[in-house]
Amino acid sequence: MTCLQYLGKSLKNKPFGFLILYRILFTILFLITSGCDTVGDFFTEEEEILPGKRESVLADRRQLESKFDFVKIRVYLPRPQKNIDWPQPGGIETHFMPHLLANADLKQIWESDIGSAGGDDEVLLTPPVVAEKKVFTIDVENLVSAFDSSNGKDLWETEIENKEENINLSGGISFYKGKLFVTTGFAQIYSLDSKTGNIIWQNDVSAPIRSSPLIYDDKVIVITIDNQVFAFNYEDGKKIWSQRGLLESTSVLGGATAAAYDEIILVPFSSGEIQALKASTGTILWSDTLFSKGGLDPVSSISDIKAHPVIYNNQVVVVGHGGLMTLLDLYTGARIWAKEIGGIQTPWVTKQFIFVITTDHQMLCLTRDDGILVWAKKLPMYEDPEDASGPIVWNGPLLAHDRLLITGSDGSILSISPYTGEFLGKIDLDDPINISPIIADGFVYVLTDGAELIAFK
Repeated sequence: MTCLQYLGKSLKNKPFGFLILYRILFTILFLITSGCDTVGDFFTEEEEILPGKRESVLADRRQLESKFDFVKIRVYLPRPQKNIDWPQPGGIETHFMPHLLANADLKQIWESDIGSAGGDDEVLLTPPVVAEKKVFTIDVENLVSAFDSSNGKDLWETEIENKEENINLSGGISFYKGKLFVTTGFAQIYSLDSKTGNIIWQNDVSAPIRSSPLIYDDKVIVITIDNQVFAFNYEDGKKIWSQRGLLESTSVLGGATAAAYDEIILVPFSSGEIQALKASTGTILWSDTLFSKGGLDPVSSISDIKAHPVIYNNQVVVVGHGGLMTLLDLYTGARIWAKEIGGIQTPWVTKQFIFVITTDHQMLCLTRDDGILVWAKKLPMYEDPEDASGPIVWNGPLLAHDRLLITGSDGSILSISPYTGEFLGKIDLDDPINISPIIADGFVYVLTDGAELIAFK
C-alpha cells in the first residue's frame, strides 16, 4: 500500500478528510519545489525580424545556457500604456496585458498590513486586485480588506468565516461591476459590495476552490481541487452550469484562473488538461492535455497547469509544470507549436514575444509565432549559493516601462531587460514574496509573505 493510499484510506470517513489529504500533499510539494531601476533600449516602431540562426527550445538546460547568444533576433516592444485597474488575476479575463507604463525609478510610496501573515503551514498566494481606486486583498485567515490605492489607508474589512480552523487552502478574489467575488478553500464563494465589504450572497460547491474566480459575461467561474468547474450568476449566485475535467491526486500549491474570450472559456486543471468550454452552457468545445513526459522524481512528473492561460490574437499560450509549453488555436485547439519548457508562472505575452520563468530557474524570451528562443537568463537558485541552501522561487514576470519585474521568495525584486535578459537592478525587502507583482495607475504593488502590501511608484 502506498503512502497516498494509506492516507486516503485513513482519512476517508473523517470530516473534511479530503481537505486534510490535499493540504498534506500541497505542503509537501511546496516545500520540495521551493527547493530595478535602469531602463533598457527600446524601439518605438515595429521592425522586421533580422535574418540569422534560430535555436529550438527543444533542448536541455546546457543547450539553453550555451547557445542562446547565437540567436540573431532583435526584440522590440510597443510604447508603454497606462492601465487604470487590475480587476482580476492576470489583469483582465484574457490575461493578456500590454507593455505597461510605470516610472523608470521606482520608489516605495506606502505600506499597509493586510492581516495574518503566511507561515510554515500557510502560504500567502492570492494576489491583490485593483479597481475603483481601491486595492483589495485577502489574507491566510480569509480576512478581506480594501485600501485606498493612493495612500494605503484601510477602508473596510470583512472576515469570511472558516468552517474548519485547522485547514487553510488558498482561494482568491476578483472584481466585477461594483462587486468583489471571494473564493475559499472551504468550498465557498461570496459576493461582497466593493464599497462597504457587506456580503451580498454566498454559495457552496462540492470541493475546495483552489484559485481566484474568473468573471466573464456576468458569470463567476470557479475551479475546485477535484477538477470541477462551476459557473454562477454574478448578481444572485445561482448556479448556471458545471463541467468536470480529468481527476488528479497531486498538484502544485495554488492554482490557475480560467481565461475567456469570444464566448469561449479556457479552464486549466491540475491534471495538465485544458478545456475550451462554451460560456453560455459549459459544453466542451475541445480539450488538450499537457502531459509530463516523465521526470526523474515525483515532483517533476506533476502535470499541473498553475500558470494562467493567456489569450491573444485568437491563440492561447499555455505552460504546464510537467515540462510542456504550447501555443493553441483558440477555436479548434490545434497545436501551433509545442516546446519542452516547464513552468508554474504565467508568461507575459506581447504581439511578437513571450517572456516566461521556467521550473529550472531560467527567464526565457521566445518568439510568439513559432516559439523560437531569443535569449535565456539564468536566475539565482539559492540565497546561499556556496552551500546551495535557501532555494529561491521566482514569481512573474511583469512587463513595465522597458523592464521585466520578478519577485523572489528571498524577499528581492529583480529588474531584467526584456531586450537582452541582462540584470538591471534589485530591491531587497524584509519578507519573502510568493506572489507576482501587479501594476495599476502607475503603482507597482507587491504583497509579501509577512502580509505587507507595498506600493511603489
